[in-house]
Amino acid sequence: AGLVLPGTALKAPSPARLAAAMGAVAVSATLAGLAAVNTFAGYVPDGTAAARPAGLVPLTPSSGPTHGEVHRYLLAAPTLDIPASAVWVYLPPGYHESDRRYPVVYLLPGFPGRSVDWFAAGRIDRTMDTLVAEHRFTAIVVAPDMNGGSPLNDTDGLNVVHGPQVQTYLAMTVPDWVDHTFRTVADPGDRIVGGRGRGRRRRRPTGHR
Repeated sequence: AGLVLPGTALKAPSPARLAAAMGAVAVSATLAGLAAVNTFAGYVPDGTAAARPAGLVPLTPSSGPTHGEVHRYLLAAPTLDIPASAVWVYLPPGYHESDRRYPVVYLLPGFPGRSVDWFAAGRIDRTMDTLVAEHRFTAIVVAPDMNGGSPLNDTDGLNVVHGPQVQTYLAMTVPDWVDHTFRTVADPGDRIVGGRGRGRRRRRPTGHR
């Protein structure tokens, strides 16, 4: 006893179609996994945050009278064994329309981590826009690399024997470059250093002058 449908036959899928189907399944699984991770960690709160780690949208799309600007620079220190490393900078609204000098907030990533983390998951630019709009705090924000050019280098923000001199880079090279590039209040008393994870623990040893 059974059901027989005349004139029908099952055909094995071609290798190309099978490969395409398997590829689609793999992509879907990957996207689902990333979505789950993002739901848990919140690393990519919006499209801008997703594009910044890939270097696609370094400049704030909505920059204008009430929004600051976000820029990505590369800063190397060959004598310190530091390759060209990303430094993310937030300039407050109205920066280009005045001669005002600003205090600087330095934010260090954790490990593993990259300087872009503060502008991707953290969206520090959005927080600063709010503080400026509410007349609570206005500053330039700088997020340098603290891992010797690689997010997987666990330098702990210190000088490595026969390796990258990260502490010197953070304490001297970065602030000197910032003070010469932007209109800052070039005084250690007008510098704030913060961090997340090991970056938080390295606020004092970096010893900003």
